[in-house]
Amino acid sequence: MAGQDDNHNLDAWESEEAFGAFGQDRLGPAMAQVGVNVEPQVTFHPAHEVFLPNAVTIK
Repeated sequence: MAGQDDNHNLDAWESEEAFGAFGQDRLGPAMAQVGVNVEPQVTFHPAHEVFLPNAVTIK
């Protein structure tokens, strides 16, 4: 059971490498800037099915 200090998020990424780059380049520095110095616990699970009606790709 989650405690008061737990935060659970769900994201979909193209790859683990893409998530890692985001963490290193954007998320990590932003967390450090606001004083969060805790390494998050990350678990990856494969998506079994993805439904994207009218998906838009941002380039």
